[in-house]
Amino acid sequence: MSNKRGRRSNKIWNHFEEGPKRNTLHKAAICNYCEKNILGISEQMINHLCEYEDADNYADKPFLTYRKKAIYKQIGRVVASANLPFSFVDDPEVKKLFA
Repeated sequence: MSNKRGRRSNKIWNHFEEGPKRNTLHKAAICNYCEKNILGISEQMINHLCEYEDADNYADKPFLTYRKKAIYKQIGRVVASANLPFSFVDDPEVKKLFA
C-alpha cells in the first residue's frame, strides 16, 4: 500500500491545489496565483512559477535552492570539461548569472 495520501509533501505544492488525476501517475496541479492547470510534476510546477510574471509578488521560493545547487554543480563540470581557469566563476558577468 502506498504512503502517499492527500496533498504532496514537496513545498512546491504550497503554491498549487491538487486537481483530478490527469494520467495513471499524476494529478493536475492548479496554480494558486493564475489558476493555470498543469501536470502535477514538481519540475513542471517549478518552471511554471519561475515563468509566471507575478509569482514574485506572492511566492516565497525556497524550493529553488535545489536548482541553485544543480546549477553550481553544472558550472563546475563546465569549468573542468572546458579547461577554464577556476577564476572564471569570479568574473562579474558570470556572477550576474547567479544574482
